[in-house]
Amino acid sequence: MFILSDASVDGDIVRAGDVVVEAAATRPCLRGRDVTGWGGLDLARPHPRCIVPYDGARLIPFADFRRRFPRAAAYLALHRATLEAREDGRFAGAGFHAFGRPQNLALHLDPSAKVVVPDVAHAPRAQLDTTGALVIDSAYAIRPRADATGPWTDPQLLLALLASPIVRRWLDVRGVPLRGGYVRMKTAFLAPLPLPPDGPGVRAAASAAARGDRDAAEAALAAAYDCG
Repeated sequence: MFILSDASVDGDIVRAGDVVVEAAATRPCLRGRDVTGWGGLDLARPHPRCIVPYDGARLIPFADFRRRFPRAAAYLALHRATLEAREDGRFAGAGFHAFGRPQNLALHLDPSAKVVVPDVAHAPRAQLDTTGALVIDSAYAIRPRADATGPWTDPQLLLALLASPIVRRWLDVRGVPLRGGYVRMKTAFLAPLPLPPDGPGVRAAASAAARGDRDAAEAALAAAYDCG
């Protein structure tokens, strides 16, 4: 109900078929199937957007939301009965417009760069997002750790790694194989992946990733892991 597929931004409004809402009430969103490669989300083309009735992690009271975004509020009110019926009526009442699972909203909506990976893939895929897109529906967002140092603080380098064949080799051993040769890129399986120490290979990979040279970045990472 909150997701507007194939939405287009037209100035300060968003159009998705017959639905017209305020652009400021929405955020672009990325699902697993939307993660296509290194290129970022092209907001000039139709893309999924999500109505987000939150300030950070705080649900905006519906009266306030209606004052700020009357078009979006009218759309949600039109579907109030359906929204209230979720989970046997758990959302009946003033909070009918809340998300069912609003975890990690502040993390996802932060516009600082994050790498997005699909939950399930045949070959490793990753995409860099700098739009504050909401990551939903079988996708995960990854950022450098706050206490990280050195080249691995660079999201472009993380992008190069997570889209590389190295990740497939790792998941073949430590992940969960699925039918048809697919693997899960779940963060629980990716987190234990050891990172090579800072050195010429890692620095070369970071430089190649910064200029968008995927082949050179993958070759440098393979050298850094000594698995070329």
